[in-house]
Amino acid sequence: MFHFKTAQSEFAKDQKGAIAILFGLSMFAVCLLIGLSVDGGRAYTAKGKTLDALDAASLAAAKQLMQSNLTDAQLTAVAIEFFTHNANLAPSLGETYDNIRVVIDRVADTITVTADTHVPTTFGYIFHVDSINFTTSAQATFGVSDIELGLVLDTTVSRSVTLRTRV
Repeated sequence: MFHFKTAQSEFAKDQKGAIAILFGLSMFAVCLLIGLSVDGGRAYTAKGKTLDALDAASLAAAKQLMQSNLTDAQLTAVAIEFFTHNANLAPSLGETYDNIRVVIDRVADTITVTADTHVPTTFGYIFHVDSINFTTSAQATFGVSDIELGLVLDTTVSRSVTLRTRV
């Protein structure tokens, strides 16, 4: 005859298959970490690409400001054009850019270019994370200042090293 209490206590004492359950749970965590590292790596690469493009844009705008007397609107157009061109040079990870801002401070002699970047996730959508978003900026200084540079070159043999070996 079947007794519920006996079946329940035997089931609780049975340890067969316990490793399979732990293995399955740990594999879920490992797959989750691998997926997050892939998405994080893509975001890290996109941030580097964005920084390179922003650096080029801010330096180009600063150079144009020093060489010609452009208005703020013209400098903004130059910076956005350089950013767009340089952002499209590297292979795309599906990232999108918006809200590109150029701040020209003629008193502090700086040009700051800022962009919002959105990188779509590959594995993050499982957890309802559709994209990784970040804001990046670069700044260039365009003031002209005098720099005094000195170079010392020692061509004498006074600094030569002599190696002695014993035989």
